[in-house]
Amino acid sequence: MLRTTSRNLEELSVRNMEKMKQVGNDASYVCNLPEEREAFSHGYEKENKHLIHEFKELQCKQEAQIKEVGEMLYQEDSEIALSSPSEQIAYLLVDRSKLLRKLEHGDSKPESQRCMSSNLLKEFAQSHNEDIEKDKTSQNCIERNVEQIAKRLRMVHEEIRRLTDELQGNEKEQSKLDSALEKAQLEIDELKENLTKLKENDSVDLKKAKEHNQRLNEEILALRTRVRSLDSEKKVLGEVVERLQGEIRESQENKQLGNHSPGKTVGAEQKVRILKMSQENIEIFVSELSEERERRKELTSNYNTIQKALEVEREDLQKSKSELTYLYNEIQSFPGTAEDHFLIAYNLLQREHSDLETKILKIAEEFQKLNHFTVETNIAAANFLQMKIFIKISCLIYQFWNSELGESKLKETPTERQKEEDLQQNQDMKREEQQLTLKPEEAVRLKGENLSSKEKLKYQKQEEVQQLCQNLHRLQILCSSAEKELRYERGKNLDLKQHNSLLQEENIKIKIELKQAQQKLLDSARMCSSPPAEWKHCQQKIKELELEVLTQAETIKSQNTLKEKLAQEKSKVADAEEKILDLQQKLEQAHKVCLTDACILEKKQLEERIKEEQQERKLLDHNINELQQKVKILLDKENILEMTSSRQQHRIQQQEAQLKQLENEKRKSDEYLKSYQELSEKVSGLKQEKEALHKEYGKFLKQLDVHVRNYNKKCYHHKTKLHRVKSRFVHEVELRDERIKQLENEIGILQQKLEKEKAFQDQVTAHDDKLLLENRKLLEQLMEQEKLIHDNKCTISSVQRRVLFLDKENKHLQENSLQLTEQVGLLERIIRSIQICRGEETLLTGISEYDPLNKILPLPNSRLVKSRQSSV
Repeated sequence: MLRTTSRNLEELSVRNMEKMKQVGNDASYVCNLPEEREAFSHGYEKENKHLIHEFKELQCKQEAQIKEVGEMLYQEDSEIALSSPSEQIAYLLVDRSKLLRKLEHGDSKPESQRCMSSNLLKEFAQSHNEDIEKDKTSQNCIERNVEQIAKRLRMVHEEIRRLTDELQGNEKEQSKLDSALEKAQLEIDELKENLTKLKENDSVDLKKAKEHNQRLNEEILALRTRVRSLDSEKKVLGEVVERLQGEIRESQENKQLGNHSPGKTVGAEQKVRILKMSQENIEIFVSELSEERERRKELTSNYNTIQKALEVEREDLQKSKSELTYLYNEIQSFPGTAEDHFLIAYNLLQREHSDLETKILKIAEEFQKLNHFTVETNIAAANFLQMKIFIKISCLIYQFWNSELGESKLKETPTERQKEEDLQQNQDMKREEQQLTLKPEEAVRLKGENLSSKEKLKYQKQEEVQQLCQNLHRLQILCSSAEKELRYERGKNLDLKQHNSLLQEENIKIKIELKQAQQKLLDSARMCSSPPAEWKHCQQKIKELELEVLTQAETIKSQNTLKEKLAQEKSKVADAEEKILDLQQKLEQAHKVCLTDACILEKKQLEERIKEEQQERKLLDHNINELQQKVKILLDKENILEMTSSRQQHRIQQQEAQLKQLENEKRKSDEYLKSYQELSEKVSGLKQEKEALHKEYGKFLKQLDVHVRNYNKKCYHHKTKLHRVKSRFVHEVELRDERIKQLENEIGILQQKLEKEKAFQDQVTAHDDKLLLENRKLLEQLMEQEKLIHDNKCTISSVQRRVLFLDKENKHLQENSLQLTEQVGLLERIIRSIQICRGEETLLTGISEYDPLNKILPLPNSRLVKSRQSSV
């Protein structure tokens, strides 16, 4: 038991170490979580900054493109430049269509107008072609610019869409990461709960270990008390044996002197028998102790096997935990969709882990139950042995007391010397009984009290005899109650066995009846198919049944079979009648069909069929009548058979009663004969044993001396062994107590460490929460500053655009003014040359002819007017 307790304590220490390692790993994991969070947040901040930079570049490109489009539009008109880009594109397309129309209109002019004076055309041809080429080049440039702007706008829209998609993807990733962080926080909470549960389990295990140690201490104390009681009983028995040896030696000396009496020899023989009985009882005790040791060895072997199985399961649990941690690390390493798969696997493994833990708890509970059961069995066996020892000692005392009472009766004489010897013998008997029943210290006290007075001794003798009688009566009552309980349980077992046998017999009977019913059905079917042969067969069977009815056992079965056959035949008759009715219905239907068809041939055929069926019906009616007659005959026979069977049963009962009486008388006579033979055999055996005992008495005395010497040697060796075992036991108990104290100190230290680690974890979590709040506040401030910067940039860019737009307008106006001054100078020169070359008449005609030219030339003037109006 001490080894088992030490092993249990070592296992508990190993468990505590493993749990502490797990706690340390969990704490390190919890400490590493904020660092991982910071790394994730830092990476996402970098990605956000990069995306913001790209978005700003795209905005700058878009703004440059919009500025180019605005500049091109300012060259055409200043009002449209302030409108939306879609309106600007529409305006450019409309302007392009107008210019194309103008060109077509210029090509489609009448030849009359073209046939102007060759001088003017030649002079203006070069300027006009140059203007047309300029317009065409400007149109081509505008078209190219418009196409490029459209392409750029498409690209810009595609990039905007792509950026929005990327932003949405980033938002989704952020949501996934947030969910992963929430799961990680939940896992941390679960780990904390597991830690608390483990601590609670550790406390429960410690309490259980303490309780187990207390139980072991109680058992050790009980064993110590039992060993002491056994030692005291051994001492008492040794003293009794020494006294008996002294009396035997005295009897031998008396024999040698020739002064021995027949009463003394009878007492010696009785004492020898008592010694034999005591030796046999001691051998029985030794065999029972060996059996108990074997049982304990078996229990220890079972305990070791269970421990090995538990260790294997613990190793499997450790492996599963290591796999879980490995998978958890892999989950953290893999991004995106892989996380979901591994999280599912992680959850499944956690469920398996919980199932394994529940199984281990169940096995541990069963193991504790087995330990408790072994302790209870050991206690019950010890109590049972104590009861047996007490009963046997009381029986020996009673036998010894009776033997010495017989010796005292034989030795009674009227002389005073004999009376004094009887008193001395009675005192010795009392002392021996007191030594057998009481402890040695109490025996010493009683010796001092016995010397005081003789009257007290008599009263004490009577009280002790009464106590012994009461103890014997109690033991007899207990034995009788135990025997009654055993008989009651045996009766219950027999009743159950009988009930099971009856149920089996009923099942067999039911199966047989089913088989018989099936055979009867087959027989009835055959009878319907071939009635005359079957009736003959039935008659033969009836004759056989009549012969078999004479026997007692088969009458009831034959009656049941006949009843079943009658019922079956009745059912067959009803089936036949139903068939006849069906045939009649069919015939009526056939008659109706024949009347409707009015076919003579078919009528003849039907009539032939009807005749045949009528004949068959007649035959069936005849068979039915015969069957009914036979049924009546069978019913009459059945009634007769029932009467005969009742009479036979009555006769059988009378015969059974007579047989019982004869059997009882025979048993009594056999018992008397057996008792007589046994008594005669016992008498002859006793005579032979008497002669053999006289012969073996001398041999026995010699052997007794040898056995007594051997017994003394064995007792001495046994005492030395007991002393060694006690010393070793005390030493092991002291070592165990020291080990328990050390373990309790270690447990206290571990609990303090756990409390410190808890406080440290709480501090770390509080610090992490503060840092997270500060990070959130800083991020919000950064977002607000970025919004302000973006708004300021937008205002600055709008102002710059307006300034650039005004500068470009001024440059454009200056260029237009220069072009107009050049055109005015050219026109003045042309007018002067015309006035010199032609007269007033030609001038009038020339003015009327050059009206279309005036329509073409004032274009720059109109533009200037419009530009001035817009500037105003």
